[in-house]
Amino acid sequence: MPRKPTIIVLSAIVVLTVILRGWQLGESLWLDELHTSWTVSGSLSDVAQRAAVGNQSPVYFWLTWFSARLPLPGEIALRLPSMLAGCALPVAVFWLCKKLLPKKGSESADDTVPLLAAALVAIAPRAIFYSQEARPYAILMLVAALHYGVLLKGLERATWQMRTYWVITGALLVHLHYTGGLILLAELVALLLLAISDVRQRSPSGADCSPFKMCTNCLVDIGALVVLLLPAIPGMLAVSARRENWSHFVEPQPWEAILLLFPWTTAVVVLIVLKWWRPVLQQPSLILLACWIFVPQITAWLTTQVDVARLFHSRYLIAVMPATLIAAALCVRLCGNAATQSIAAGIILAIAFATSGIMHNWRQDGKVLHDRREDWRGAVAALNDKLKNDSATNPPILVRSGLIEADALRDNGEPFFRDYCLCPVKGIYRLNSDNLIPLTTDEPGLLQAELSERLRSEDSLWLLVRTSQASVREQLLKDLKKSLGVEIEASEPQFFGNLYLQQIKLRQLPVRR
Repeated sequence: MPRKPTIIVLSAIVVLTVILRGWQLGESLWLDELHTSWTVSGSLSDVAQRAAVGNQSPVYFWLTWFSARLPLPGEIALRLPSMLAGCALPVAVFWLCKKLLPKKGSESADDTVPLLAAALVAIAPRAIFYSQEARPYAILMLVAALHYGVLLKGLERATWQMRTYWVITGALLVHLHYTGGLILLAELVALLLLAISDVRQRSPSGADCSPFKMCTNCLVDIGALVVLLLPAIPGMLAVSARRENWSHFVEPQPWEAILLLFPWTTAVVVLIVLKWWRPVLQQPSLILLACWIFVPQITAWLTTQVDVARLFHSRYLIAVMPATLIAAALCVRLCGNAATQSIAAGIILAIAFATSGIMHNWRQDGKVLHDRREDWRGAVAALNDKLKNDSATNPPILVRSGLIEADALRDNGEPFFRDYCLCPVKGIYRLNSDNLIPLTTDEPGLLQAELSERLRSEDSLWLLVRTSQASVREQLLKDLKKSLGVEIEASEPQFFGNLYLQQIKLRQLPVRR
């Protein structure tokens, strides 16, 4: 049971966590979140198919389907599961640190390291960001921390309850997001290393529970885990078939990027190098922590380098981040006494806060983080207002969502896929029009002949385009003019962050060639 001062400090950290994560919770949803909005906008039976087309497992979206129907503002209702998970993560990290630390005499009562780890989570910009995002990543971090905590308890005493929790949380990691499988891989590598070295661990009662025995006796647990993972296999294979899409934003990186992807990764290197000088963790705990940090990153880096699966991206490896913050907090234990440990903790916390950008953002625009620069809410509301004055003509609205899958529109005209490519304006922010046309992400102005013929007879149309590049805007107009074969007159674009809204009037005169 934590001491009273510890409870007070931990409560203060949780309050700070809630404030930082709740400050911008009502901001406009951005593109990925709008896929979530569209996925949960239909019936519960629609969720799995809609999640799959966006390369996602349905489990998180089933949960969000219920939260979206709470009597709350739409953005907050959609982000509520992530918000709750993000607020629980510092407590989970505190608990996990307590499990990691050796319990020797008075050291077990010193909560400096667990409290520091919880505080680092509270102010970590990525942890804040994903707690404000209607996607599964905040819950993924929480489950990863709980999963490792369960494993540590299982190494102490492998009761049937701990084994059951291990199986359930392990399966949940993958079902929340397929990249959660990298965390299971890290764990299995760690257990294999522990079995090979035959490092002995004893529970408080003295019961022998070596990693080797655990590995040889958990075949039933592994079998149960495999059974629970079977429903995820079709989805993983479908995502793998579309893996070339990730080449648009995931590039091969030099090896040192493994140390730089998360700011505190190097802390575990310090712990490993200096363990013979001043051991901070018992050998099994250090191996588990090191594998949690490095195995997913190295695996993702290798698969990206050889272009098998481009996974080396902070979003896909976010379940590693809590471990890096724990490693940073554990470095405090390298100091010799309580006073120097407190000073070191203060220095680490000050560095983390100074580099978080929170104070800079607050002074600049009164926000914890920079906004997502995609005001779909404002853009859709503005266009709906304009459509009220033009309801008689029902002009076409061409929408470039920027989804990486949208280029398949040239070959896939299925209504369901078209709806997916229009998901930003068919979910929580809904355009009041039935004349919506999705555009490809690459060369959106080069229209197919059938669509060009249909649009050529219109007097005007609207563009709602997601891009931050002026060159894309200019090229889009040139390509539209070429595709339609008529003169066009474009109004001044109205910007909503990285979105813009523009009316195009068509002059029914052939373009001279």
